[in-house]
Amino acid sequence: MGTPNEIGQYTPDELFAGDFPVIRQSVTIEDGQDLKRGTALAQKTNGKWVLVEVGGADNSDQPKAILAGDIFADGADAQATVYRTGFFNREAVIFKDGDDPAAFIIAFEALQ
Repeated sequence: MGTPNEIGQYTPDELFAGDFPVIRQSVTIEDGQDLKRGTALAQKTNGKWVLVEVGGADNSDQPKAILAGDIFADGADAQATVYRTGFFNREAVIFKDGDDPAAFIIAFEALQ
């Protein structure tokens, strides 16, 4: 028997902080966004998903999900998977620069 070949490396991102049932959903990310796994998302009234932001218009200030993988929606809307439920590490969730994550804690807790 030979030794196994290394074919890749796994580096955990610590997005999840514990066990809680995870519900995934396929969504449409609105054009013009370059988002990373762990980004907090809101669903606008047109049904498309965007980066959540304090004081945002058209429901963009109401977090509803966490992005499951990196997505680059430039030039067209893009399909992505989001987590609708889960036990997340607050320090790993990504918000808009300058926004205080504490502003969204209650909204996220209501989803569990």
